[in-house]
Amino acid sequence: MDRSETQTQPDLAHSKPIQAHLVGGRDDAMAGLARWLADEGYEVSQTIGSARVDSAHHPVSLPHTARWLVYSPDVSREHSDRLVAARDGIAQASYPAVVRQLLGRKQGIAVAGQRQGRTTAAMIGWTLAQAGFDPSVLLRGNSRQLGGPARAGRGAQTVIDITQALTPELLGEPGPSIAVMLDVAQIDPAERTVLVQLAERVSRNGSLVLANPALMSEASLAENAQVDTLSLEPGSDWWGTDLREERGRFRFRAFHHGQFAAEIRLQVPGRSSVLSALATVAVCKRIEVPTRAIKQALEDFAGISRAFESRGSYRGVTLCDDDAVAASDVAETLALARNLYGRRRLWTVFAPEGPPCCATVAELRAADRILLVEAGVDSGEWAGMLEGAGVTSRRVESLDEAISDLDKHLEPGDVLLTLGAGEVGTIADAFIRRLPRDRQGR
Repeated sequence: MDRSETQTQPDLAHSKPIQAHLVGGRDDAMAGLARWLADEGYEVSQTIGSARVDSAHHPVSLPHTARWLVYSPDVSREHSDRLVAARDGIAQASYPAVVRQLLGRKQGIAVAGQRQGRTTAAMIGWTLAQAGFDPSVLLRGNSRQLGGPARAGRGAQTVIDITQALTPELLGEPGPSIAVMLDVAQIDPAERTVLVQLAERVSRNGSLVLANPALMSEASLAENAQVDTLSLEPGSDWWGTDLREERGRFRFRAFHHGQFAAEIRLQVPGRSSVLSALATVAVCKRIEVPTRAIKQALEDFAGISRAFESRGSYRGVTLCDDDAVAASDVAETLALARNLYGRRRLWTVFAPEGPPCCATVAELRAADRILLVEAGVDSGEWAGMLEGAGVTSRRVESLDEAISDLDKHLEPGDVLLTLGAGEVGTIADAFIRRLPRDRQGR
C-alpha cells in the first residue's frame, strides 16, 4: 500500500450509511465482502472487470457519493476507478488490508487453505453461530446455513477465510487472535512467505492450529507459543481416528493429547471434511464452546456451495457440482461420486483453468462421459491428452453448447457432475429453471 492510501485508510467504525465501492473480478472473496458491508449498513456498488454494477446488479459508474473504495490484489493503481478515487480524495484500501482490520476488531479467527480452508471457515462460523456466539463471518464461497457468503454478527468472534488475501498488506497490528493453516502446500512462494510471517506474528499473542508441520519448521515461532497440530495420523495434538465411512460420509473420534474429546458423524462427504471438522473442534474448544454444542453443529453442517454440492435432479438425472481443478481434488470428487452413485453412468462437464495436467487427465478417467468447456484455456490440448489416455471426450465452446449437448444425451438414472473453474456450476441452474415449464407442459 502506498503512502497516500495509508493516510486515507477508511475507518470501519465510521458512522453509516456510507457508500463503499468495490473493484475486482468475479471472485468469491469480494462477493463475501460486499455482502458483509451491506449487512453492516453500507451502501455497496461494485466494478466487476470492466463492467460496473450496484448491489442490484445494474450497470453504474463510480458513484459520486462513494467515500470508500476497496480493490482486490490484482487491481493496479492505474485502474480507472482507482484513478478517479485518487483524484477525488476517496479513501482506498486493498481487500487484504480490510481483512486485517476486520480480524483486529474482535477475536479474529483467520483460516488459510485451498478447499479445506473454505470448508473449515464455514464450519467454524456455523458452529459458533449455533452455539449462540453470533460471530461475524466472511467466506470464500456461499453457505446457505449462514445466509450466504458472509454474516455480520454482534458477537466477539470474526471468522475469515484469508486464502485470497495472502499479501503483505494482511500483516500488521492488530492481527488475528487465532490462525488456522490447512492445505497450503500448493500455494505460491510469495503467499507461503506471508503465511509464515503471519504464523510468527500470531504466535506472539495468539494461538495457531496447524495441519501442515512444515510451516512450523519454516517459522520462527515465539517461545511458549500456543500451537495445536492436527492430523488423521497419530502424533499430533488433535488426532482424528476410528474413521468409519458410509456412502462417502464419515464418522470419527477426536482425541486431544491422547484423551477422547468427541465422536462426530458428518453429513458432508469426503475424507478431507474430517480434517476440517477436527480443526473446528480444536478452535472452538480453545474458545470454550461446550463439546456438546460443537458435536451438534458439526453433525448438522450441510456444506458450502461448489464443494460436492447436491443440486437436486432433472428428469431423473442427479445433479452435482464441485469446483475441483487440481488432480488430487478431482480424484477425491470423482471417487465420492462413484461411492455415492455406484455404477450409474457418470457425466462430467469439466472446465479447466490452466494448461493440461497429466495427473488430472488420469483422474478424469473415472468418468464415463466428459465434456470439455473452453474456459480461457486451450481445451484442445486437454482433449488431445484425454484421447491419448484412452478417455472419450467432446469439446464444447460455451456453457450453452454444453447444455444443448447434454439435453440430447442425458438419460434418467445418469449423474451429471459439473466440475472445475468459472461458471460451469450454472449448468445445473439452467436445468433446474426448466422444471416449472416441464410441469406446466404436462
